[in-house]
Amino acid sequence: MLDLMNHQAGFDDTPLYLKGDKSNLKELLSDYQPIQSFEPGTTTIYSNYGTSLAAYIVERISGQTYVDYVHEHIFRPLDMDRTAILPNLSDNAYVQKKRKEDKGYTSEGELIGDAPYEVGLYPAGRATGTLDDLQKFAQALLSHRTLFNRPETWTTLYTTSLTYPGTDTVRNAHGFWANEYGVTVLGHGGNTNGFSSYLRLDLKKGVGQVIMTNQFNEQIYNYQMPELIFGKLQTASAETKKEFEPGYYRVLRNYNQGPATWTQLLPNVTFELKDSSSEQLDGTFWTLYKYKGKTRIATSVSDLEKVPDWEIWTQYGLAALAGLSVLYALGSLLVRLLLGLYRLILGKKKSSQARALKIWQILTAAGITAFAGNFLLLLQSAMDASDYSVVSQWRYMVFAGLGLLLAGCAIYPFLTKAKSQLSRSGKVLTVLTSLSALAIVVNILYWSLYQWWVV
Repeated sequence: MLDLMNHQAGFDDTPLYLKGDKSNLKELLSDYQPIQSFEPGTTTIYSNYGTSLAAYIVERISGQTYVDYVHEHIFRPLDMDRTAILPNLSDNAYVQKKRKEDKGYTSEGELIGDAPYEVGLYPAGRATGTLDDLQKFAQALLSHRTLFNRPETWTTLYTTSLTYPGTDTVRNAHGFWANEYGVTVLGHGGNTNGFSSYLRLDLKKGVGQVIMTNQFNEQIYNYQMPELIFGKLQTASAETKKEFEPGYYRVLRNYNQGPATWTQLLPNVTFELKDSSSEQLDGTFWTLYKYKGKTRIATSVSDLEKVPDWEIWTQYGLAALAGLSVLYALGSLLVRLLLGLYRLILGKKKSSQARALKIWQILTAAGITAFAGNFLLLLQSAMDASDYSVVSQWRYMVFAGLGLLLAGCAIYPFLTKAKSQLSRSGKVLTVLTSLSALAIVVNILYWSLYQWWVV
């Protein structure tokens, strides 16, 4: 349970938005269980799944649904009568109605309307309510009242449960993330498409701060204004910065195994850090540590791991080969179409190319093009937080089928006698077509795109 609170259960990432999904936690957690890539207690990865799993444990122990438990033990005792938590907000009619009137904005300030994204993993971020209700919650946490009967429970709650590796600096206190300003401040933020919020507590001075904004990843109020209250946010020590190793780093809060590992190519997952003042490390506390011989950066909510240059170039090289293969396939289909039209219009004789090889070339090019289409739809899904088909099995079944098809296409010309009839240029094109199919197969294997059963 402590590993879940500290976000050290080792789970890979999982979609937060599960549109139109059910509210039964057991079924939800069973259907969308992510791969557990790391041994519990070794790696910090913020996990919405882990938080929802903790909520299910509450259900099992209490005998109540999570929603009923929260209303009975938190909302009602604190008079938080303007807060809902179910995916469709049906547990509070007022909130359900008013939520439709809200307007959310992107981090760039573009209007996205009411941003109607249902948070399927609702224990991890669906609580929706008023600033007044959030203030009531913060005041109860500061004053140690109502929520717990025994004083020792409050003491345990705020006790350090996780420190930064190699230091005694607080990182987490039973679910509350710690930030070092002029004092240690405990709290937790929330980001959904169109909205950002934050709750911070200075337990020593009894000062709290609650923030709610209608903008995704809002920075000024959520991250800059707190310095006016608590002091300047501290970052890594001078000694730690001297030990920094420049290179490529990967955020471990991603898909570390399975058919979604291709998302590691996204620029917000893998990036180059040239020095300790890089943008990704600015404005946050961090330390360095080693894990199984690899350099890691421990930031507040997720670890980063240094990736060898050869691995980066291998991955981008494979992606580039796949891209070239797709361009070749599209060009092949286009040229074949234009030549066919040319012969049809001018009454020219059909190509003397063997029928079997002609079908093979068309089938190979079509298979490569289908791979590209499926991947582009998958990429679009990854960019759209309301679409969770990035983890839908059928997409990876398509990749598995295309992998088998293209593997056969890659070796077919070397098994048929028709190749002996080809001209020199025809042989070159045949080899290029086979290599294009092979490049796609290698990508499917390397990125485990065929492993639909893992999803």
